[in-house]
Amino acid sequence: MRYYYRPVPEALKPWLGSLYLMQMDHPMSDLVRVEIPHIRFLCRGISALSHDDSTRVYRAPEALLCGPSFKTGSVRVSAGTLIVGASLTPAGWHALAAISAETMANRKQPLAELRPDLDLDPLRAALSEGAEGPGDDEALFATVTGFIDSALRRDPPPRWDFLRATMDWAVDPDSPGVAALVERTGVSSRTVDRLCRHYFGDSPKQVHRVFRALQVCHALATRRDADIADLIGPYCDQSHLIRDFKSRIGCTPERFRRDRAGMMQHDLALRAQVPDMPLYSLIG
Repeated sequence: MRYYYRPVPEALKPWLGSLYLMQMDHPMSDLVRVEIPHIRFLCRGISALSHDDSTRVYRAPEALLCGPSFKTGSVRVSAGTLIVGASLTPAGWHALAAISAETMANRKQPLAELRPDLDLDPLRAALSEGAEGPGDDEALFATVTGFIDSALRRDPPPRWDFLRATMDWAVDPDSPGVAALVERTGVSSRTVDRLCRHYFGDSPKQVHRVFRALQVCHALATRRDADIADLIGPYCDQSHLIRDFKSRIGCTPERFRRDRAGMMQHDLALRAQVPDMPLYSLIG
């Protein structure tokens, strides 16, 4: 398996939180936790993504827009699958998807279906040609970042003030409640709810709950000395933490910590090695 992250080009940092490449030598299946939006370019192989009782199968070459997920799921990929992907900031979602994040919550969809204005044939050809071996990584990343840059709709601009305040609030280790977000943004609770659904995919309460669990997940994956009892902070008690963690991550904290070879733990550990990755993308 080859799996690594690399820094986002400076010009794309407002829109992308991370860039990564994953190549699987053998078939793989794993849990999928809740996560922020991504765009994934399936260069080679087959990927099957499941949520609830629904499964969709995608075959290379394909560009997939993955909305914010508030439910756990699972993924299966075939041997030889090669994916280049990027996590999206809320501004990146706004500029690339051009629809409310709430509309795409818990959904993955071919980009062509959401952006019929884009000519994806040259992209698909470039992805197929660039998926020949390790020496082509640079070409693949150049293809992907160049395409994203050209596809972004920068006008009208997003609500930068709201996005910065909400992203900081979401990753605040003290996990302040929705009232704190209203105070930080300086707008009405109704406006906070509307903007949160548009940019983040659900109500402020749900975003708060998701990032509360994601912070515990990140701590368990990156801190070997992390003790579950020390992470109870924003929860009523340890039972509350365990129930919430299982519903958002797909397993109990104990299983997550014990199974350090799993893809989720490996992914979070790899992110932590990238200099200057925003905390929102590091955790989400």
